[in-house]
Amino acid sequence: MPPEHKIYVTYREGARDPQGLLKYREMMDLGVSSISEVKSASTYRIRNITMDALKKLCKELLVDPILQKYAIDIPPFRGGGWLVEVWLKPGVADPVSETIKDAARFLDLSPTFTVSSGMTYFLVGELTENTLKWVIRKSLANPIIHTYEYRWLE
Repeated sequence: MPPEHKIYVTYREGARDPQGLLKYREMMDLGVSSISEVKSASTYRIRNITMDALKKLCKELLVDPILQKYAIDIPPFRGGGWLVEVWLKPGVADPVSETIKDAARFLDLSPTFTVSSGMTYFLVGELTENTLKWVIRKSLANPIIHTYEYRWLE
């Protein structure tokens, strides 16, 4: 199996994270007041691509260099919180990935790579694992079309 890379696209320090802010507000509306911050990252799984081509794809297509930055294979979040990755289930249409593949042709990148899109959230606050699972199902992932993974980051 070809190596798989995860790309995390986040907002730079000082830039507004609209998706993170939206999810934070949803959680407050759900009555989960123990969360102090939610950060988000557009996330991509990419296979069959060289590191040079991957960096070109990130810099020229996936990232707005004024507002955003990217990380390859290492989540960009640090310091005590829950990392939640949400992905579309196999067979669910992924128009973001199709658009990336189409646009990559204009960058003269080989169309042989595969890509899938998802979202990563970093939740800071006092959350039990049971509360986290409830929040994921209520705000972050639709169990009909999404899978999710979570873990604690130090």
